[in-house]
Amino acid sequence: MWLVLSGILHLICLYCLILLWQKQSITNTVVNDNVHVKQEMEELLALYIEEMKDQNDALKTLIRPSDVDFVETPKKSYEEQVLHLAKKGHTALEIAQLLQKGEGEVAFLLKVAQT
Repeated sequence: MWLVLSGILHLICLYCLILLWQKQSITNTVVNDNVHVKQEMEELLALYIEEMKDQNDALKTLIRPSDVDFVETPKKSYEEQVLHLAKKGHTALEIAQLLQKGEGEVAFLLKVAQT
């Protein structure tokens, strides 16, 4: 009787070991897949960063040199910047876009400056 009980317990333990081994192999497969996905994501991000750098370089060439000189001198107040751009011949809409402000605000400053 003890021999039969011992045999049943050994079979149960063997079955549990087989289940654990299967779960471990599945986990290893998932981990390997995750490593592969991580590598793909890193490659895609590197390509995306390169593309963004290229686009930034292309945008830098599209910006007029006079605008670049002006943007790189942040010492001027907002009103001075508006007046400086207006003297260069920019419209209120262009000034608003360059300074990322509202067109009405820029137009108001230009009218105040004229009086």
